[in-house]
Amino acid sequence: MMTRSLKSLSNDLYTDPLRFVYELVQNCDDACQPKSIVRIAIVDHRYLIVGHNGKPFDREDVQSLCDIGCSTKGEDMQKTGYKGLGFKAVFGKSDYILIVSKGEYFRFEANSKIFQWNPKWGINQMTWEQINNRKFEFPWQICPIWTEKNEIPESIQKWLLGQSDAVATIIRLKNIEETQNAIRQLTDQSHVFMFLRNIRTVRFSFNSSNETSLNITILRDGSVKVVYDWHFISHWLLCTCNIDVPDNARNDFRLPEKLQNAKQTEIILAAKIDRNDNIGSVKGHNNALFAYLPTKIITYDLPILVNANFLTNASREHIHTDSVWNQFLFSRIPHEMLKWIGTLGKQSKWRDKALDLLSNHIDIKDNLATKYNENCSNAATEVPFVLNTFNKLLKVSEAAIDVTGFSSTDCIGNDLIRDFILRTISPTSHIAQHPFVHNSRRLRKFNILVFDWDKCLDMLNSDDFQMNITTEQDIRFIIYLFNNQHQQQIEARLRKLPFLMDHMGKLRMTKEIFVPSHFNNTDWVETNDIDPYVHDNIMLWLQTEPLIFKWLKSLGVMEKTDEIFINQKIIPRVHNYITLENALPTVKKLFNSFQRGEICNDLLHKLNKLKLFSLENTLVSADELYFSDEYLPRLSLSNFHLNTTKFLSPIYLNEINNIPNKIKEFFLLLNVQEDIKLIRFSEDQHNEIVSAYRFKQTENLFQYNSLQFQYCLTLPFLDITQTNYDFALYFWQHVIHSINNNQLNEKETLICNQQQLRKIDNLPYWFVRARSCIPTTTKQLLKSTDVFSSDLKLIAGDL
Repeated sequence: MMTRSLKSLSNDLYTDPLRFVYELVQNCDDACQPKSIVRIAIVDHRYLIVGHNGKPFDREDVQSLCDIGCSTKGEDMQKTGYKGLGFKAVFGKSDYILIVSKGEYFRFEANSKIFQWNPKWGINQMTWEQINNRKFEFPWQICPIWTEKNEIPESIQKWLLGQSDAVATIIRLKNIEETQNAIRQLTDQSHVFMFLRNIRTVRFSFNSSNETSLNITILRDGSVKVVYDWHFISHWLLCTCNIDVPDNARNDFRLPEKLQNAKQTEIILAAKIDRNDNIGSVKGHNNALFAYLPTKIITYDLPILVNANFLTNASREHIHTDSVWNQFLFSRIPHEMLKWIGTLGKQSKWRDKALDLLSNHIDIKDNLATKYNENCSNAATEVPFVLNTFNKLLKVSEAAIDVTGFSSTDCIGNDLIRDFILRTISPTSHIAQHPFVHNSRRLRKFNILVFDWDKCLDMLNSDDFQMNITTEQDIRFIIYLFNNQHQQQIEARLRKLPFLMDHMGKLRMTKEIFVPSHFNNTDWVETNDIDPYVHDNIMLWLQTEPLIFKWLKSLGVMEKTDEIFINQKIIPRVHNYITLENALPTVKKLFNSFQRGEICNDLLHKLNKLKLFSLENTLVSADELYFSDEYLPRLSLSNFHLNTTKFLSPIYLNEINNIPNKIKEFFLLLNVQEDIKLIRFSEDQHNEIVSAYRFKQTENLFQYNSLQFQYCLTLPFLDITQTNYDFALYFWQHVIHSINNNQLNEKETLICNQQQLRKIDNLPYWFVRARSCIPTTTKQLLKSTDVFSSDLKLIAGDL
């Protein structure tokens, strides 16, 4: 019975050829001192040797080997084994096992002569088997045989030379190839020894005296580096967590005595780091749970390795999902992970990488996954693991992500943004005094408060924020944006951010705010001028920062010169800009700017519709006015007592302190007339003659849209020649003798959609033929077609 039980146990215990090697290595680790060396060798193509130089076998150890479920480690928390089954694994792989213990030897051998039939047991073996109806098998697995050195195979003796302190298990394998291949796999997964308590070096040899070494080195920063045969294999961050054990977690009859009495236990977490010190997830077959040596469990897909005193099955390949002990350990993993993340976050080397350890919920459904997932949510609210900008750990509920980066001390800072969040985004929040943390997408799955760009714009435009921000803070804000202008998120938003304080303390976008000319307020008189200017304190600072000042201008901040004011304020409203109140001050300002050379002639030409005072003190467009005699026009018209609303008031000569000729030059640029000459009429001019001309020339062209005249030529006071004989006589004599007849007779061009449509009579040519305006010797005004005069041919052609 005993023999068959042992045989069944050893054959069924481990199906994986590596498992019994793990058990032998674990036994070495339990027997060794810290920083010990283990040797694993294949000798003579048939023997597996696992040896160390630690504690030799004593009486209790031998008794344990010869029993089932009797462990010498059941109460020792520093030992991994406790079931008393591990060594039995070798009997499924071999019928010859030699134990070497510092110069002493004993073996377990199935075919030893010692176990041949003893007559004391019966007449013979065959008779015994017939009587008992079963095959006779001696329980050799629990019967050690003292062995002399000369009984040891020669190849083993050679391997043991010079190792008088060696403690080794030597196994003659049934399938050496299977085991040898399995051991070679260890060199590819060499981190499997990382959680052993004492072993730090494993030396391998395969049918040779040459050894390769696997070294597990603990570095100064506490990380572990694994090197095999002088080649870097892997690098790990480790965290040992000592946790208190509640009473209910120990209510599992399967627990060994040492765990049933444990007040504390440990969980060791390990994160893989690459050559660039980036933290990466552990995936696939490398992601097994560890009970100091790897199990076969890879289903939970955690981003790190977890090692703990899990309650395993007999083969140590799986753990019990129904165990309250294992469920307790799984419930603690999220808490310990977050604590570790917080600890790493405080170290400058790992500060920006620690959050990469945050894991997702486990997708599979079992008792362990349920406990883990429940406590993922709990841990996130209970554990302060998020590092703020003041190097203090916060809970997620106390923290906020600042996507913009503006909460940094060299920008807007903490207080103003925190106040805005409490006031508008999350009034019931319990965020910390300094809540802002590193922007991590991994944190967002915990529903952490996020201060994003939309909220930032709301804040910058809010009244409370604008009331509380100081010029000093705004200067820091400007410097921060200047220094970070090429960051993608900032560069894309610079022109939309209101960040420049105006003279009223309001933040403006760069395209909305002006720099006063010469850093002074403009002296335009406009009661409704509400244009924002850069704050005086900021302007003083900008004078010392030419690069930043230039940068602001490149973003659209304009120095509010007179030219800019004219282009932006006057020209778009030129028809109605002038009022009785601002008429004189505006013209005086324009003249002064012209006098200083600050506005060009072309700009003044664009102001030809600006209203000026006439002799009647009415406001008339400049291009519809003629100089009164006080301006000494080239051609005086005062003798004809014309409508005084057509003449420029001399008030400007009195109000503007300058020489009259300069003043006259200024008004000429505004298209005030001093002579009768060809001038342009505008397409929108509301003038009876222009309207009649336009109608006559286009009345039969209704099929065309957008008809335009190319030259638009007319003569001033043309309408008066229809009613004032003396003026008409003077007018046409002057026209005939002072204007080139080719100009007078030049054809107008009608344009449709920017294409020439046809040639037509110009307005003056049409006027003299259509209207009674030519003076005759009979003191009558007639159409040119009704009058004979050789002079009229110049303007009216052949009659």
